[in-house]
Amino acid sequence: MKITQFAVALLALGLLAGLSPARAGTTLTVECGWGDRVRADRWVPLFITASDSRSKPRNVIIDIYWPHGGQYAMRIRQAGTIGPDPRTFPLLVPIRGWGYQEASVTLIDEDSGKTIAHFPENAESSSFAQPYFDPNGSLIGISGRRATLDAIQSAGGGNPLVLTGFLDPDRLPDSALGFDSLAALVLNQPNLVRSGVGPAALSDTQQQAILDWVRTGGTLILWPGDGGFPSRSPLVDALPARLGERLNLDLSAEDRAAAGLPQRFGHMAVYQLEPERGAQRIPLFNKGQAAAFAKRVGLGRIVLAPLNVGDLQFDDNAKALALWQPLLAGAVSLTPVPVAAPATEPAPATNPANPVMPGVYVPPTLNDEQQENVATMSIADFLGSVPGAGDFGFSYIAFALIGMMVIVGPVDWFVLKKLGRQPWTWVTTSGWIALVTVGAVYAGHIFKSGDLHYRTLRVIEQADDVTIASTDYVGLYSPRSTEYDITPPDKESWWQPAGVEASGRSSGLKLDVNFEQTQKGNTPDKMFVNVWSLRFLCGDKVEADVPAIAADLKLDPTPAGDGAWRVVGTIKNLTDLPLKNVRIATANGLAACTFTLESSPTTAPAVAPSVVTEIPAHATVRVVGKPISPPMPQNVNVPRNPYMYGYAAPPDEENLWSVASQMNLRRVRKIDALVATGDFASVTAESVAPPAAATLKGDHHPIERHWQFIRALVALQKAGEARDPTGP
Repeated sequence: MKITQFAVALLALGLLAGLSPARAGTTLTVECGWGDRVRADRWVPLFITASDSRSKPRNVIIDIYWPHGGQYAMRIRQAGTIGPDPRTFPLLVPIRGWGYQEASVTLIDEDSGKTIAHFPENAESSSFAQPYFDPNGSLIGISGRRATLDAIQSAGGGNPLVLTGFLDPDRLPDSALGFDSLAALVLNQPNLVRSGVGPAALSDTQQQAILDWVRTGGTLILWPGDGGFPSRSPLVDALPARLGERLNLDLSAEDRAAAGLPQRFGHMAVYQLEPERGAQRIPLFNKGQAAAFAKRVGLGRIVLAPLNVGDLQFDDNAKALALWQPLLAGAVSLTPVPVAAPATEPAPATNPANPVMPGVYVPPTLNDEQQENVATMSIADFLGSVPGAGDFGFSYIAFALIGMMVIVGPVDWFVLKKLGRQPWTWVTTSGWIALVTVGAVYAGHIFKSGDLHYRTLRVIEQADDVTIASTDYVGLYSPRSTEYDITPPDKESWWQPAGVEASGRSSGLKLDVNFEQTQKGNTPDKMFVNVWSLRFLCGDKVEADVPAIAADLKLDPTPAGDGAWRVVGTIKNLTDLPLKNVRIATANGLAACTFTLESSPTTAPAVAPSVVTEIPAHATVRVVGKPISPPMPQNVNVPRNPYMYGYAAPPDEENLWSVASQMNLRRVRKIDALVATGDFASVTAESVAPPAAATLKGDHHPIERHWQFIRALVALQKAGEARDPTGP
């Protein structure tokens, strides 16, 4: 008996030994965000690290389940190879509400198809329980040599709305959208050339991604280390100053006291900086003898400091604020948030801000991300406004009711009576109802009801004669249950489900939408859409590209000399499509423009130039713009229901251009701020009969409508000066 038990035990151990290597030898960890900091409604880095103890490499499939807004979940699958040494797979994922905390990562053996690791190990626990981040706050990313920049927190008086997060240089994203959640990026003594000394060198791809992000409104602050910078690199070529000789800066006791620095900072190594044209000087110490330089790049800003600002420590928070705030100007406010005084009187029972329905709660002012979500929901309502969408039709309902009456009524009653099972009527009635319902759903696979509608919208944004970003929005209405293949024209774009609320976690099963991700983009796979259903997708591309228009404009007084102004100059259409509804906005307001055809590739120069309402493809027009009277706002606010948080009504087609541009409010604010200086103009145009922003493949024959808008920031010429596209 004992021998038998011993044999059984050995057999069990042998079986366990045969099964255990698949799991016991595989490790899987996942990290998210910038130093575990994530920001809602932005793309953030995700790092999946895996290893396997087997001697030979193992091919695996990484399956990422990433809950999205509403009832959607992104499903991203990526192939890879792992071995004994841990390997990290970097990805980018969008944060929508708090659903991401229920995300999971599964490691699947490619040969056997079996699961070999899962994160988190406990399916009931939250995958990513990051510290709370105030949605109104600012996140500052740090890389290069490790630093925490405590002085920034001190400068803000412990402002909880300003947080920092560190990423090792080798983990910095290769795509500009990886910096999407940052208000500013600080590079602490970065290596811009492979030297083998100090922190890992930033590749040209990473440097270009940072530059592309800056052009869309980001702020980059950096300072060199002991080795300085190379003579050429993508970032070096864009710096506001060149490095000169490195000298010791001696600060007197009076200078240290004025700066708030302890005695040990009396001698500091400082680079002499030679500013480029248009660079702005930012005095730091010693009455400006040591100064940083800043330069606008697109909608953003690059700041080069001559010394290691991150190591400085201050004995006075006000002095730290005086140093850091000019460096972070336009990106982060370090001013402490005032604490509201306690109320001395009870709040009124009615709400004076809501005269329509007193006493009804009015939502608070939305932050930028929330307003962007309102704009995207409004666009979804516009694209999804399909005649007859979800309309069953009276005939369908009538035939279904007649069929139910015949089957569940007389037929069912006679059959059960003959069988002597009349009490079963309650059971069979429920069964028939379920059968008819399921049959109606699956009938959508076979029968078509209505027309397929496919609509797309694209917004192209441009600064300094360079396209800096584009946003695509796709809406599809399916009249039957079938599979659709939507293919973006560019694989280097980042797509996600759209038209969903960015709310908290939602209960119930989620609908998976599959995507394929590379280092350069996240594109949708084929997707199944049920009958009478809408599906929306949104894609962003943040990368320097050829411009859509070129403009030479300036402000002139009117010939009448009455103190009024006008915009004059030329605009050239660089696209293959005519442009209509061209608007020019300056610090003085919107201008009503007259366009005179100057030249066109398809026509000979006109002896008497003709006035046109559209700018032909590749044509140049002369512009005369006068103020619109009465004045009208440059941007039309997205309509919002005051009783429902985050709800937006669909815009009319006339204002679609303005609402569409607010899908990225950060860039809108940057453009408007530069226009307000009086040195720039904003030119907005709509393309005539544009192609689809993404191709719907297959033999579907949809009813299509497409829109494309262009918004360009243009430097205004000064009197007697040639236009400088880099600007001041």
